[in-house]
Amino acid sequence: MNADRVFDAGLQPERTGLAWRRTAVSLAVGSLVALRVLPVHVGHVAATLPGLVGLVAAVVLGVVGEYRYRGTHRRLTGVVPGTVGGGAALLLTAAGCGALGVGALVLVVF
Repeated sequence: MNADRVFDAGLQPERTGLAWRRTAVSLAVGSLVALRVLPVHVGHVAATLPGLVGLVAAVVLGVVGEYRYRGTHRRLTGVVPGTVGGGAALLLTAAGCGALGVGALVLVVF
């Protein structure tokens, strides 16, 4: 298969890659808002922890998403043989976002 030829008329891998980018950007924006709002309303240094962890997670998510997109694209175009990977990144993202949400809720409520 030629790497320049479109292998999927719907461009599903590109849409998935863009969705991971949007997720990383929204996580970064939410973390920046948490860094701005939580210390003002809660009043202690530990309130910045969810925001900092979220920023790190957003960077990691962006890098991993780009890496997975490039690998998937290479495998689907036939440049590199192999199968497309599993859902470990999705599971880690969901668990991380859930943990950050619970942490922020605990800081706001208590």
